[in-house]
Amino acid sequence: MKPCTKKEFFAARASQQDRVSISSPVILAVFSEIGGFFARGGPISTPVSLLLTAGLLACCLGIQFAQSRVWAVLLLVLGCGNLVLGAPVTGGVLAGVLLGAGIWSVVGTFRLHRRYLAFLTDPDEKENKEGDGRGSG
Repeated sequence: MKPCTKKEFFAARASQQDRVSISSPVILAVFSEIGGFFARGGPISTPVSLLLTAGLLACCLGIQFAQSRVWAVLLLVLGCGNLVLGAPVTGGVLAGVLLGAGIWSVVGTFRLHRRYLAFLTDPDEKENKEGDGRGSG
């Protein structure tokens, strides 16, 4: 029997906590960046702003569809850079939301990867050993 890929694991065996930890930061980051994009001038903004928006959207797609830890760390780096460089322009709230989404996505993707590796080593063991946020425990 061939082992399942991370994408198959996410689709079939990921807990609700894993799904929320992957999808919610992406939604937060997109809405934060849309607000920041228009705060920086919208379609007539600088090329740097357009590159930031494109990079953030690439990170969000990588996190959502590949559950990639690399894209999550890049989103965190973009969030830190936006907090330091963009907060005076876009406001501290939008930068803080983007930074929070970056932290949340890093935690979520690393947790999913740890559970995926545990599943690969012992697929018969209960996959929700670490707890999935359901029930009391």
